[in-house]
Amino acid sequence: WHPPPAQLKLSKALWPRPSSASAMWLWPKCAAALLLCWAPPCSSRAAVAAATAGEAWAPALERILGEAEDEQKEVQGKEAEFTEKDDAESGAGEEVEKEGEAEKGEAEKEGEAEEGEALEGEEGEEGEGEEGEEEEEVTVVDISTGCMLVGGVSFVMGLFRIVNWEDDDVRRYAWKVISDTMSIFMGVLFFQGNNMALNKLLAKEACHHRTLIFAHFAHCCLYLAGLFLVIGYRSGVFNEDAKAWAEKNVEQWRVADAMLHNYGKKVDEEHVRACQRKDEETKVSVYVCPETGMEITVEKAFLELEERKREIRCWATLLAHCAGFAAIAAGGTLQQHSPFKHSPLLTLVPVAITTVLLHLVFQVTTLMRKRLQGEAKADKNRTGERVGMLVEACDEAEVDIVALMLSFLCVQSLRFALTGQLPNEEGAEEPLRFTVTMGHAYKIWACGAIFITLAVTFPSLAEKLLHKFSHRQHEEEAKEEEPLRSGANKEKEEEPSWLSKLIESIAGALAMSSAWCLMWGARYSWMASEVVNISVHKISARIILALLLSGVAVFVVIWLDKVADANESSTKVVGTIVAAVSLMVGFAWEHSFDGAVSDVAALSHDHPRTAKFCLGLVVVAVLLEPWQKYILKKVVQLEDLKKKRDSKSKLVKSDSETALLDQNH
Repeated sequence: WHPPPAQLKLSKALWPRPSSASAMWLWPKCAAALLLCWAPPCSSRAAVAAATAGEAWAPALERILGEAEDEQKEVQGKEAEFTEKDDAESGAGEEVEKEGEAEKGEAEKEGEAEEGEALEGEEGEEGEGEEGEEEEEVTVVDISTGCMLVGGVSFVMGLFRIVNWEDDDVRRYAWKVISDTMSIFMGVLFFQGNNMALNKLLAKEACHHRTLIFAHFAHCCLYLAGLFLVIGYRSGVFNEDAKAWAEKNVEQWRVADAMLHNYGKKVDEEHVRACQRKDEETKVSVYVCPETGMEITVEKAFLELEERKREIRCWATLLAHCAGFAAIAAGGTLQQHSPFKHSPLLTLVPVAITTVLLHLVFQVTTLMRKRLQGEAKADKNRTGERVGMLVEACDEAEVDIVALMLSFLCVQSLRFALTGQLPNEEGAEEPLRFTVTMGHAYKIWACGAIFITLAVTFPSLAEKLLHKFSHRQHEEEAKEEEPLRSGANKEKEEEPSWLSKLIESIAGALAMSSAWCLMWGARYSWMASEVVNISVHKISARIILALLLSGVAVFVVIWLDKVADANESSTKVVGTIVAAVSLMVGFAWEHSFDGAVSDVAALSHDHPRTAKFCLGLVVVAVLLEPWQKYILKKVVQLEDLKKKRDSKSKLVKSDSETALLDQNH
């Protein structure tokens, strides 16, 4: 409610002016003024009455106040007399008090200065303590985790860069290095799990070392038998007749756009424009997606044949690595016993024994393959493609097995000669009985350079000698043999001779030996270096070493590709060196992966071997399918691209030479 202007004016007139005489009756006028301002009109008369009553009480209140003021003045006079007497008595002691206060002030100042210094010292100690606490908060685990994060992201980005390089050869080399690393890693994990179970079983029986060596050879033969059966089954030789294979092995349209998720998948022919216009000769066309109407590039290909080749290569590579490591275990165990372990030269005898035994086993599988080839030749309905896939995969696997075994065991003997200590079956000098110096690293690196030189020159020299002494025999066999089939899809079914396979095995062993030498030389240089204080057996040291070797491999591959582009005749040499470098990277990462699995399995204090075996199987199961579907598939595609490019370049070159001859004529 808002009061009218007349009422506001009356309230201002009633508001009292403060004075000593009117202090006691101020509140009635204040209350009246407030009532006039804020009370509703019905209470205005009551407020005016209260103000009038206050004015009537004023004379009595002024008389009471006057008497109180007189009494107060008398009391104040008496107090003044007492204070003058006290001042006169205390005048003499004031000077003494002033001097005491001055001394006390100086003492207080000195005390404050000392307290300030003490406080500064405490604050400094607290600051140093806080800094020390902050430094202690950064642990080794934090530093390792940070390095892993930064290094992992950088490494992944580097992989993206190298696998998308502008040069097709560099991309092929990069994918091959990744594929070899994954295959070696999975092969080692699978083999070590089975080998630990075998050793545990033999340890319970307290077997003799001869029984252990025989068990390792039997383990290797088991992988070879599995290799032959798996490849024969997946190729269709054992479980499929010729009619069923003929129905599956036909050209089909597939997606040719690598940016799509269904790249390489089969498409419906009804929506392919070449099929709509009934053009059977066209190999590349356009597929119109019925759902989205999007136009997709498609091509014709033998999808079933390509898929089987890829799966056969996957299992052949994996089982060949397992068989190779089993052969290494057999030969390495033989090297550790008398009389071979007493001399570096004598340690080469188990290498020869293992090689002979492997070739005897290979002769058995060769006879079985020849029998399958004879059955294919006798059946007119068969083209020999499936047997050809079996023969080719088994030959490559046998060469890899012998090369892997020869390279590892020969480098074991070489390290024994350089250091005076024979490494154990796994290649480690435990316990270390010599002082590692940079001289050991330089010597084994020099041996690696010799091995790579021999790997480049040996195959051509061996082929020339072989061709020279067996030229007549080959001519007689060529006259007697008749072609099995004619056509573009004909597979070569002739079984290569054991001598040519031995030459390939030795060439591969030389390349792998150079890879082993490079890797062990890097480990020796790490152990001899005073800059790095991390043990080479630690997982962090293994990872750093693998990263360094991977970086060196990238620069070497790029440089070798430039050499190959400048000189086409050096393509085979470059391919051999790149294969050795890729194996070096694969072996380095294999050591890192093996250490990582062992460290994780060590968390199980009661059953570490069982934990490692189970963890290895889980890792292999997780990595196998992505490696086969994506990494190995990319390697095969890039190799096919190189073959097509080389064949086209040869045709262009022959056509240009023919045109020049025609012009001259």
